[in-house]
Amino acid sequence: MKFVSIRRLSAHFKLEFSSIDDKLLKELRKLSDDHFIKNDVLTAFNQSFTQNEINFCLNSLNNKNNRTFYTWIENDKVLLRYLMNQGKVSTDVKEVLIPKEKKQLSLYQHFLSPYLKPIVKERLSSCLNKNKISELVYHLEISRFLPKKEAIEIQSATALFLSNKITQAKFSYGRDLKELLYFIYSYDFVNSLNSLDHHFYAQKLAYFNTAKLMVQKGEISLLKFEDLKSTLVSLELEEKDHEQLNTFLVDKTPEILRKPEKSTFNQMIRSPLFFVALIVVLINLILFFW
Repeated sequence: MKFVSIRRLSAHFKLEFSSIDDKLLKELRKLSDDHFIKNDVLTAFNQSFTQNEINFCLNSLNNKNNRTFYTWIENDKVLLRYLMNQGKVSTDVKEVLIPKEKKQLSLYQHFLSPYLKPIVKERLSSCLNKNKISELVYHLEISRFLPKKEAIEIQSATALFLSNKITQAKFSYGRDLKELLYFIYSYDFVNSLNSLDHHFYAQKLAYFNTAKLMVQKGEISLLKFEDLKSTLVSLELEEKDHEQLNTFLVDKTPEILRKPEKSTFNQMIRSPLFFVALIVVLINLILFFW
């Protein structure tokens, strides 16, 4: 369902707008009904709406609480732009703020859901399909405006994507591992983890534990350790886990800096596929000279 700005709809019909009241809604409903007698859509400020979308909006405003929520949206440049532009990422707005202090937050989130959920779900899916991890954070942050259960639902695919990348590092080597580590231990990746609901906290622990595993295997020299360190420090953990992270970084820093980077050949011979390939080559040589 598309969000309809009452302020803009009023401007389209050349009505004076100061606040949402019964009189304004009655006028908007009459003008809207008259318009749809001869038209299938209503186009206002470069956006098109069906009669169902307009009516859904106007009917929802019979509830006094919803009038307050509409005002909140109209005054929230980030959220309003996101809704009106169908989730197009804005380059001049950096921070998404959810009104945690408002007593009616839960009602506000449920009010937003029909408009916001389809947009966020589609945008997150698009980012994952196109591997645009740099945009994930923006949409994940917006999803916090949704009720917790719905936010978890639409974040699930993103959480799985991030989890799979972390797991993949455990079974990669050589150039593939190097590229994967640069991808995983980047600010975009760690910020995406931080933007997930606490329901997915286990992904953060897996991220940290994988870093420890890479150190133990001697793979961490594939990265500039200071860059890795800064991304790990950015990981938002609970106090006890954060203490473990700090201890790990302090204890392992000197050790990591002394270790030489493993050669690609050493990476290859540890793989079972290397030995399979070697056996195939030997068999072919025996048959050739037989």
